[in-house]
Amino acid sequence: MVTQTVLQPAIAGITGGRLAINDLITDAEIANSAANEILAGGAVYSAAYIDAPAATYRTKMYDGSGNIVWTAYVTLTLTTATFQASEVSSSGGGGGGDATLANQTAILARLPAALVSGRMDSSTGAMATDVINSNAVAGTAVTELQAGLATSAALATAQADLTTLVGRITAARAGYWDNLNVGGVVASQADINALNQSASRRIIFTTVGQYERPESGSTVYTVEARTYDGDGAAVNADSNPTMTGTGVVTGSLAGNIGAITNPATGVYRWTYTVATAHNVEPIRFDVSATIAAVAFPMSLHTQVVDEVSKTWTTTDANNLTAIFNKLPSRGFITGATAATGALVTADVGLATANLDTQIATLATGAALTTVGGNVTTLINRLGAWAGTGINTVLGAFRAIAAKAAALTPTDISTGTTFNNTTHSLENIKDTAGGGGGGGLDAAGTRAALGMAAPNLDSQLAGLAALWASSIAAMKVATAVSGFPNVIVRNADYSTALDSSILLTLTDLTGAPITQIGGVAVASLTWLAGMGTDNDPHAIPCTAAWGGTGVRVTWPAAATAAIALGPVSWQVGCQIGAERRFIGGGITRLVERQYL
Repeated sequence: MVTQTVLQPAIAGITGGRLAINDLITDAEIANSAANEILAGGAVYSAAYIDAPAATYRTKMYDGSGNIVWTAYVTLTLTTATFQASEVSSSGGGGGGDATLANQTAILARLPAALVSGRMDSSTGAMATDVINSNAVAGTAVTELQAGLATSAALATAQADLTTLVGRITAARAGYWDNLNVGGVVASQADINALNQSASRRIIFTTVGQYERPESGSTVYTVEARTYDGDGAAVNADSNPTMTGTGVVTGSLAGNIGAITNPATGVYRWTYTVATAHNVEPIRFDVSATIAAVAFPMSLHTQVVDEVSKTWTTTDANNLTAIFNKLPSRGFITGATAATGALVTADVGLATANLDTQIATLATGAALTTVGGNVTTLINRLGAWAGTGINTVLGAFRAIAAKAAALTPTDISTGTTFNNTTHSLENIKDTAGGGGGGGLDAAGTRAALGMAAPNLDSQLAGLAALWASSIAAMKVATAVSGFPNVIVRNADYSTALDSSILLTLTDLTGAPITQIGGVAVASLTWLAGMGTDNDPHAIPCTAAWGGTGVRVTWPAAATAAIALGPVSWQVGCQIGAERRFIGGGITRLVERQYL
């Protein structure tokens, strides 16, 4: 790990400042570090970076409010060292120095490297023998010296001032003085004034590095210029900057440049349109902005490129190889004359060379569609036969007609009791009328059918009445729903969270029950009860018709003596002296678990 310390000139007195190093080309920020003034009022700031890549950077000094107050350039190497930032022109020329750094270096050389007990410790060095003698000192010297000495009060004031000075010149600040000339001399005021007039400090000119030519239509890109005053603050130019574009192939590209806009202070933008027919070429843009009556020119370069619309991948290569491997090895199409490539009719299965004639003999698409529809209808009408062995339509006819063994298709026998040996027409013919092959007479037919009388209409009417009565009976049968899966009681048995429930009664078709045994449900006496296997009548209940169902109610205290667990319930009604069971089920008695 290396620590790179950058010394940055700027305006004096910045607190809370930060120094950023930016890429020279893209102006992207690479690193940002706190910057502190080395000496109060010295206008030189120090910022440290860790492992910044070796390169030349543009520096930007920000004040405590985040405003750019100074820019410069610095070249870093990947070594632990101190580097001096200096302001240079866009052409790369550097500024000169003056005696400031030399004077500061001389001052540092004359100051002690460290304080002794918080004070400077100075030595006069060697003195010649008898330098001070009686001849050198006048008789009144002692008196004059005594008269010229500071009073104790003055010494106390001087001591206080000296203490303040020593406190301000700390070891760290003294070290900053030592580092002022590291990497080069400190810029002079003349250098700073010259850099303030550098175009690279007063104007930023940028756009993307490449303009891609579209497959169709056009694409619009943005070119932007930013202008600054001598202190690095954004400021509008005296008038709108001018910009030109020149292509290496095309020449003047003025027709592609849009009107200038000024969306913010010091910000100017142009649009550049790249159409699908644009030449692929490098482009140079030139801008000129006049700031405070001084013209600042700047250029930048980009290029129009034509990139592939699809990236060729390994998968594409593999697919192409697979297609190539499927091609014939011969150098011409099989079935064609090698010399001319003409097709040979016999090789391609044509009786004549007139392919149109051969195609005309084929059925039309509409005819094939009609045939396909008819085939589908026929298959649907025949049913889903397995189509193997005797599981075919022919097999079904044989099973119906003949009584020979092993002729029953499984497609017929599955799910039925049909067996062709006993149920086929042949066996019926052989066994009818006592097995002699004769037919049944009228009496025999009635006996076979179980008819008491020869009047078939009466039999069918009776069958209809029986069917109607059966349906009515089915509708009377009820389904009961609505009873809860659990009954919850309070811990003190004072009340039950579930002590009343409305049961819904429907017939087997799902329709609501309106009467039972010819009596309207609202006029019936309803009965209900709950209990356990050991005590079927443990919980006495009352029941009554509740408008849309049976309302079953039980006293909460009745659950106190019942053990938690399964509880059976039943509901019924009384019609005259008959008590009829309607429905029932199993629920569970549980106790409230939350307090």
